[in-house]
Amino acid sequence: MNAPASSDFLPEVSSKLEPLLIKHVCEPILARIPPGVRPNTISLLNHLVCWLTATCAYLSTRLSPLGRMFALFGAGVGTFSLAVGDSLDGMQARKTGQCSKLGEMMDHWLDAIHQPMVTFGVALALELGPWEAALLHITSTMIYNVQLLLYHRTGRFVHTKTSGCDAQVGTTVGYMVFGVFFYFFDHDLVWVGYLITALVTLAVVKQLSLTLFYYKELGRDTLHHLPFLLLCAVFTALHILGALGPVTFLLGIVLLSFRISGSYVLYSIVGRSYQGFDGGVALLLAAALASHFIGGAPWLGPLSPAASLTWLTMTYMVARNLWDFTRHFRQLAPAPTTH
Repeated sequence: MNAPASSDFLPEVSSKLEPLLIKHVCEPILARIPPGVRPNTISLLNHLVCWLTATCAYLSTRLSPLGRMFALFGAGVGTFSLAVGDSLDGMQARKTGQCSKLGEMMDHWLDAIHQPMVTFGVALALELGPWEAALLHITSTMIYNVQLLLYHRTGRFVHTKTSGCDAQVGTTVGYMVFGVFFYFFDHDLVWVGYLITALVTLAVVKQLSLTLFYYKELGRDTLHHLPFLLLCAVFTALHILGALGPVTFLLGIVLLSFRISGSYVLYSIVGRSYQGFDGGVALLLAAALASHFIGGAPWLGPLSPAASLTWLTMTYMVARNLWDFTRHFRQLAPAPTTH
């Protein structure tokens, strides 16, 4: 691994939108945040907003046309708040002199959840079919993973011209537009389905082009991205085969990102090598896939063996990340000040 023991994760941003957001939205808000507010508090509040936003998107499909419009407006506001919060925690840290490895890790560790949660909400709000949801969700999640892989292998944190902020603001607009759209037009209309498919296709093509950009930067190190893709493929197979419902599948990819991409963040900051793979996840997912074909009585209430093992996999991924965090906490925590 060529990355330095302490990463800064503050690359030059080539996005034209993000500097405008920082200047006209983040900086005025920052001026009103008391110095006593810790950056990690902002990060955790932003994380809460992330889950509330996804909940609004999920519930929107169960409401009346008017209720759906308001829920999607709420999801749009939440997504825009995420874009603002993603900048504010770091800005508050630099303003108050509270920069630390722990804060840096928390910020980008949680980004491994926040970024795929954007497409988690979109896929549910648009009621995408299995293949559409899988392609949109996974190609989006791949980008942050391969970006961190490049950083971990080379020490360079590279942005494309399209940043995460651009995607969040674009999603904000999309939620607002579809909120109005679904008020007037039913989702089940044939031409509406074609329109959604066309938009998903454009998004997938764009996301693949961003991933290919990083592949060119990685060269032979691109092979280190294959384990992550294989784990995504097993989740997708379970979903396509009907073993997992849409929420379980989408959440599984979110937590896989947390496990693998989040580990890249942690190990880059503490200066340890990481191969981007977890054997425990691979074994549990293989068992889930095998159990789908073997069959058997439900294990956990109505859940099939495959679904039960998938939930066990997701529990393992969260628990393992928390365990890794506690093991390296001393390397992340600020040194005590002496007087």
